[in-house]
Order: sequence, then C-alpha cells, then structure tokens
Amino acid sequence: MQKQKTLAASFSLKGKGLHTGLDIEITFNPAPENHGYKIKRVDMEGQPTIDALAENVVNTQRGTVLSKNGVQVSTIEHAMAALYAYEIDNCLIEVNARVSDPRRKFSLLLRGNPKDRGC
Repeated sequence: MQKQKTLAASFSLKGKGLHTGLDIEITFNPAPENHGYKIKRVDMEGQPTIDALAENVVNTQRGTVLSKNGVQVSTIEHAMAALYAYEIDNCLIEVNARVSDPRRKFSLLLRGNPKDRGC
C-alpha cells in the first residue's frame, strides 16, 4: 500500500470569485490519512462539508460545481488539479465567501482611492 500525503502546513489565498465576484478566502489544511479532499463552507451556518467526489458534481458548464444538501462550491477544478499534481491525497479546504458591503465600495469610488476601487 502506498503511503498517503498531506500538506506540511496550512496556507490561505484571498481574491475575487471568478464567476461570482465575491470576496473569497480559501484555506488549505493538512488532513489525516483516508480523509481525501473535502471542502468546508466556514461562511455558512453549521459549516457544512462537501466531499470532492464525482457523485457530488452537479454542473460543469462554466467550471466544476459540487453540491450536497443544498450547499455548493464552484470552480474547484484548479485547486483539485494542483493538489493532484503535487501528489497530495488528503486536504481540508475551508471556503469563506464573504460578501463585501457595496456601500463601502461606493464610498471608496467617491473618494477616488484607485487602490481600493478594484479597477
């Protein structure tokens, strides 16, 4: 039996959701043996977790969408490919899709701060 691999330490990425435009933070965490890839929505009540399995794929139109019990995550294929390429077998991915306050964005535009405009 081949030894399984996980990450040496956690790391996070922040940015805009590709199709949603939402502010997103994704944290990749080490996970125990036989855990596989799981995606946890830490931004939702109860922090539901979806196994990254073919049986949970509900759409592939503009990216791979996983869904379970009404909870979904989209455009996961790049993260899955990177984990696979580095031979990582077990990883818990935490997704925090915070919606930014549109009033704040508007006030930044009015103040003319190009760094915070998102332009």
